[in-house]
Amino acid sequence: MLKTYILDDKTGQRRGVAVLVRTDENKIIYGFSLCNTRLDRWDKKLGTAIALARATATRYQLPTVEEREYLVLDAFIRLQSRATKYFKDLDPEEIKLSNHFDTSFEE
Repeated sequence: MLKTYILDDKTGQRRGVAVLVRTDENKIIYGFSLCNTRLDRWDKKLGTAIALARATATRYQLPTVEEREYLVLDAFIRLQSRATKYFKDLDPEEIKLSNHFDTSFEE
Protein backbone atom coordinates (compact mmCIF):
# COMPACT_ATOMS: atom_id res chain seq x y z
CA MET A 1 0.00 0.00 0.00
CA LEU A 2 1.14 3.51 -0.80
CA LYS A 3 -0.44 6.53 0.82
CA THR A 4 -0.16 10.27 0.62
CA TYR A 5 -1.71 12.97 2.71
CA ILE A 6 -4.10 15.55 1.34
CA LEU A 7 -3.09 18.95 2.68
CA ASP A 8 -5.11 22.12 3.09
CA ASP A 9 -3.89 24.64 0.50
CA LYS A 10 -4.07 27.56 2.91
CA THR A 11 -2.76 26.13 6.17
CA GLY A 12 -0.75 23.13 4.98
CA GLN A 13 -2.40 20.95 7.62
CA ARG A 14 -3.53 17.42 6.88
CA ARG A 15 -7.07 17.27 5.60
CA GLY A 16 -7.26 13.72 4.31
CA VAL A 17 -5.44 10.72 2.98
CA ALA A 18 -5.34 8.92 -0.36
CA VAL A 19 -4.22 5.31 -0.73
CA LEU A 20 -3.20 3.06 -3.58
CA VAL A 21 -3.39 -0.66 -2.82
CA ARG A 22 -1.95 -3.57 -4.74
CA THR A 23 -4.23 -6.55 -4.25
CA ASP A 24 -3.21 -10.21 -4.07
CA GLU A 25 -4.35 -10.50 -7.71
CA ASN A 26 -1.89 -7.71 -8.69
CA LYS A 27 -4.69 -5.23 -9.28
CA ILE A 28 -4.36 -1.58 -8.29
CA ILE A 29 -7.17 0.15 -6.39
CA TYR A 30 -7.46 3.73 -5.17
CA GLY A 31 -9.27 5.17 -2.15
CA PHE A 32 -9.47 8.41 -0.17
CA SER A 33 -10.84 10.06 2.91
CA LEU A 34 -11.36 13.73 3.72
CA CYS A 35 -12.34 15.26 7.00
CA ASN A 36 -14.47 18.32 7.48
CA THR A 37 -11.89 20.54 9.15
CA ARG A 38 -14.60 22.74 10.66
CA LEU A 39 -16.43 19.91 12.41
CA ASP A 40 -13.95 17.04 12.71
CA ARG A 41 -10.47 16.58 14.10
CA TRP A 42 -7.90 14.91 11.83
CA ASP A 43 -7.21 11.28 12.79
CA LYS A 44 -4.56 9.46 10.77
CA LYS A 45 -5.73 5.93 11.66
CA LEU A 46 -9.40 6.62 11.02
CA GLY A 47 -8.60 8.44 7.78
CA THR A 48 -6.50 5.54 6.51
CA ALA A 49 -9.22 3.04 7.49
CA ILE A 50 -11.87 5.02 5.60
CA ALA A 51 -9.60 5.33 2.54
CA LEU A 52 -8.94 1.57 2.57
CA ALA A 53 -12.66 0.85 2.92
CA ARG A 54 -13.39 3.01 -0.11
CA ALA A 55 -10.57 1.40 -2.09
CA THR A 56 -11.98 -2.07 -1.47
CA ALA A 57 -15.61 -1.03 -2.05
CA THR A 58 -17.16 -2.03 -5.36
CA ARG A 59 -18.02 1.61 -6.06
CA TYR A 60 -17.66 5.04 -4.47
CA GLN A 61 -18.14 8.62 -5.53
CA LEU A 62 -15.59 11.38 -5.63
CA PRO A 63 -16.46 14.57 -3.74
CA THR A 64 -19.04 16.71 -5.53
CA VAL A 65 -17.45 19.98 -4.41
CA GLU A 66 -14.96 20.97 -7.10
CA GLU A 67 -12.22 22.06 -4.67
CA ARG A 68 -12.39 18.79 -2.71
CA GLU A 69 -12.52 16.72 -5.90
CA TYR A 70 -9.39 18.51 -7.13
CA LEU A 71 -7.56 17.72 -3.87
CA VAL A 72 -8.43 14.02 -4.15
CA LEU A 73 -7.52 13.71 -7.84
CA ASP A 74 -4.24 15.57 -7.24
CA ALA A 75 -3.37 13.07 -4.50
CA PHE A 76 -4.31 10.16 -6.79
CA ILE A 77 -2.03 11.53 -9.52
CA ARG A 78 0.86 11.74 -7.04
CA LEU A 79 0.19 8.13 -6.01
CA GLN A 80 0.04 7.01 -9.64
CA SER A 81 3.45 8.53 -10.28
CA ARG A 82 4.95 6.87 -7.20
CA ALA A 83 3.35 3.51 -8.00
CA THR A 84 4.76 3.49 -11.52
CA LYS A 85 8.25 3.74 -10.01
CA TYR A 86 7.56 1.44 -7.06
CA PHE A 87 5.75 -1.44 -8.79
CA LYS A 88 8.11 -1.99 -11.70
CA ASP A 89 6.84 -5.55 -12.23
CA LEU A 90 3.35 -4.28 -13.12
CA ASP A 91 2.25 -2.98 -16.49
CA PRO A 92 2.02 0.85 -16.17
CA GLU A 93 -1.40 0.66 -17.86
CA GLU A 94 -2.70 -1.26 -14.81
CA ILE A 95 -1.65 1.63 -12.57
CA LYS A 96 -3.11 4.47 -14.66
CA LEU A 97 -5.75 6.38 -12.79
CA SER A 98 -7.93 6.77 -15.88
CA ASN A 99 -8.48 2.99 -15.93
CA HIS A 100 -9.98 2.99 -12.43
CA PHE A 101 -12.93 5.35 -12.75
CA ASP A 102 -16.19 5.16 -14.64
CA THR A 103 -16.84 7.86 -17.19
CA SER A 104 -19.56 9.09 -14.83
CA PHE A 105 -16.81 10.61 -12.68
CA GLU A 106 -15.36 12.63 -15.53
CA GLU A 107 -16.77 15.79 -17.02
